[in-house]
Amino acid sequence: MNKTNPLSCTIANRTITVTPETSRAFRVQAGTGTAANTPGTHLDPARKGGRTQQTDDAITTRGGTLRLSHGGRHLVLLDAEDRRLLALYPHRHHIELRSARAGLCYGGADATPTPATADAALGKRLTRHKALKPHVGNGVSVVPWLWHTGGWALLLLTEDGPGSIRWLDKKGRGFKISNTRSATDLVVMPAADMASALQALGELTGFAPVPPLWALGFLHSRWGYRDADEIRRTQETFRAHKHPVDAFIYDFEWCIPRPDYGFKAHGRKTFADFAWNPRLFPDPVEDMAEARRHGIRTIGIRKPRLANTFLLRKAGKCGWRLKDWKRIKGKWAPLHDAISSRVIDFRVPEVRAWYWRRNRRFIEDGMAGWWNDEGEQFPTLYYWWNRAQADGQAQDFPNTRFWSINRSYSMGLARTGAAVWTGDSKTRWKDLRIEVYKTLNYGIAGMPWTACDLGGFSGDPTPELMARYMQMGVFFPIMRTHSCCENKARVPWGFGPDAETAIRKALEWRYRLLPYINSLAHETAETGKPLARPMVLEFPGKPFQEECEQWMFGPSILAAPVLDRGGKRKVTLPGGTTWYDLATGAPCKGGRTLELKCGLEDLPAWQRGGSVLPLAPVLQHTGELAGRPLELRVATGANADFRQVEDDGESLDYRRGRKLVTRWRWNEKTRTLRGRVTGEYAGMPKRRAWTLRFLGVGPVSTVLINGKPLHKARTPGKPGSRTWYVEDDTTLVVTTGQVGSADGLTVTLR
Repeated sequence: MNKTNPLSCTIANRTITVTPETSRAFRVQAGTGTAANTPGTHLDPARKGGRTQQTDDAITTRGGTLRLSHGGRHLVLLDAEDRRLLALYPHRHHIELRSARAGLCYGGADATPTPATADAALGKRLTRHKALKPHVGNGVSVVPWLWHTGGWALLLLTEDGPGSIRWLDKKGRGFKISNTRSATDLVVMPAADMASALQALGELTGFAPVPPLWALGFLHSRWGYRDADEIRRTQETFRAHKHPVDAFIYDFEWCIPRPDYGFKAHGRKTFADFAWNPRLFPDPVEDMAEARRHGIRTIGIRKPRLANTFLLRKAGKCGWRLKDWKRIKGKWAPLHDAISSRVIDFRVPEVRAWYWRRNRRFIEDGMAGWWNDEGEQFPTLYYWWNRAQADGQAQDFPNTRFWSINRSYSMGLARTGAAVWTGDSKTRWKDLRIEVYKTLNYGIAGMPWTACDLGGFSGDPTPELMARYMQMGVFFPIMRTHSCCENKARVPWGFGPDAETAIRKALEWRYRLLPYINSLAHETAETGKPLARPMVLEFPGKPFQEECEQWMFGPSILAAPVLDRGGKRKVTLPGGTTWYDLATGAPCKGGRTLELKCGLEDLPAWQRGGSVLPLAPVLQHTGELAGRPLELRVATGANADFRQVEDDGESLDYRRGRKLVTRWRWNEKTRTLRGRVTGEYAGMPKRRAWTLRFLGVGPVSTVLINGKPLHKARTPGKPGSRTWYVEDDTTLVVTTGQVGSADGLTVTLR
C-alpha cells in the first residue's frame, strides 16, 4: 500500500480525505468526523501503490491526478495527460459526480428483477442507466462498480452496509453517490477503455489467481445420488462412453442422509455437520483415490450454517451466530427464519479458525475443493467463508491452489481463488440466453470465473435444449452441469443418442481448448480481463456496445452457440479481418451478418484472423495433457501475437515464475511464425511434437523450420514426422517431429 499522507480539506461541512490506493486509483472519503482508512473486503490488502507527487491541493500518480478545484468547492479527476474526466461535489449527505463527457456505463454485475434492485433489466443488458444498490441473493450479485466510456471508473466501498450509485440523467453525465447520511466512501480512477478499467480494478481489489488445471475441464454436479454404487456406475459410464470429465460435485448427500431445511432454530442432536455419509462414501479415502485413478476429483457442498444442537449451543455461547436471532424464555427465536438463525458469522476470526479445523479432514481425505451454497445472509459472507477455507488450506496444505464455487459474490471475492455460479435457474430456452447475459456482466465486474447450471437447475430439458446448454458451456469460464434432485441427472447419455453425440463433441472441444484456456487464465491473473468477454471489450464502438448473445472467448475465438429452438442463429462478424470456422477452418470475410441453420451437433464459433490458437488432442481428463502432441492454428490475414503459458496445474509455483511461456508471433509480411520460449516448471515434458495449421495462407512452395527445408508430403504427416502438405487451397499443415519443449521454433513459408 502507498504510505503517502492523505490530502484533507473541508467542503459542505464535511471532512474530505483523499488517498492514493494504487498507481491509478484515488480513495475519497467524506464524513462528519475523521475518516477511517480501513481496507475492508473490497480492497486487496496486498495492493501496491506507486510513485506519487503531492502538493497542498493535489495528488498525482502514474495514472492521473485528483486535485481540489481553484475555488475549493469540489474535486477534479484528471488523466495522465491532464484531461478533465470527472468532478466530485460533496453535499451534506452524498457526493455528486459530474462527468466531463456523456457516455455509457458498464459494470454492476447482474441481478434478476427484485424489489432490492432499481434496474429491472440489470441482468439483461450490458450498459447501466438507473441505479446500483449492492445486493446478493440466489442468482443475484450486484456490486457497486462501473466504468464510464468518458474515461473513468468508480468503486463504491460498501462492505455490508448501505450504498447506492444513482444516475441523475440518461446521458451519463450526473451521478449521486452515497453510503449513509454521515459518510461516503468511494474510489475513482482514470480508465480510457474497458481493458484499462479491468486492470485498474484488479490492482485495487486483487486479481483472480490461476485455478487448478482440472477446474478448467468439465465438472459434473448433481443432487440426488442414492448410494456408492450409483456414483461408481456413473463414473464408469463417463469413461466407457468417452465423455471427458474432471470432477464430480456432490450435493447434501455426500455428508448427510437428508437436508436440514425443516429443522428448527435449535437444530437436532443427532445431526452431523462435519461427517461423511457412509451410504455414498463407505471408505472416503479409498473412494476418492479410486476416482482419482480415473482422473476424477471430488468436491462437496457446504452450507454456512450448523444443524447439530450441541454445536449450535457452543456457537451461541461464543457469540458466533449471526445477530438476527435473540433468546426468549430460554429458547433461540430467529427474527427471520430457522435457517438464517443457524448461520455462523464468518467475520469473526475465531469462527474461521474453528470452522477450518472441522473441515480440514476432508482435504486430508482427498477432497479437491468446495461448493459453497446459500450464503446470502449478508453481502460479504461468501468472502469471509472463503477466507476461512483458503487461509486454512494455505496454512496446512501450502503450495496448493484453492478452488471453490459460490452462489453469489461481493467485490474482492475473486482474489481468494473462488468461482461463482449464476444461481438456481429454471430449465427453459429463455433462461439459456439469460446465462450469457449474466456471465458477461460478471466478467466485467470483478468476477472472471463464472459458471451456470448447464441444463438448468429445475426442470427437465429436451434433448435439443440439453445439447445447446452444453455447447454454450464450452465457451464459459467454468463448464459445469447441475440439477435438482427431482429432475433428470445431466449426464450426457441421458437424453438420447443424438444428443449424446452432440454433447460428446462439445466436451471434446472443451478439452481441445485447454492449452488456450490455461493461457487465458494466466492472462486474467495479470490483467483482470475475463475469459468470456463482451464483444465491446475487443471491438469498442456502437455496433457491439449492447451485444450480449455472442461473445469473445479470449482474444481469438468468437463464440455464438445456438440459443433458440430449431437451430437458427444470427451472427455478426466484425469487419477488418477474416474469420475462420473453428470446426472446418473455412474462411469468412468479416463485416457481415450470417443467418445460420445449425444441426444438433453444430457449434458456431470462429477464429479471428491474425491470431494464434494452441489446441490439445481429444482428452478424457486434464491429467492426460502433459507431454501430448499439440496443434497450433495460425489464422493468417494480419500479424498475430499470443502468449501461451504452461505450468504444473496444481501448485503456486507459477507465482514464482515457474512456468513455460511461449511467445508466438506471426509476421504476415514475411510469412514467418516464431515461437520464443522462456522459463520452465517442475515435471514439464522435455520434448513434444507440434502440428502447425496455417489457415488462409495461400500458395506455398517451400517450408523452412529453423532455417532448414522440410519435405513436402502428399498425405498428412503423423505427429512424429517432419513434413508439410497442402490440405486445401488455403490451409497448410506442418508437422515438426519431436522438438525440445524449451527450444524456440521458427517456421517460414515461401
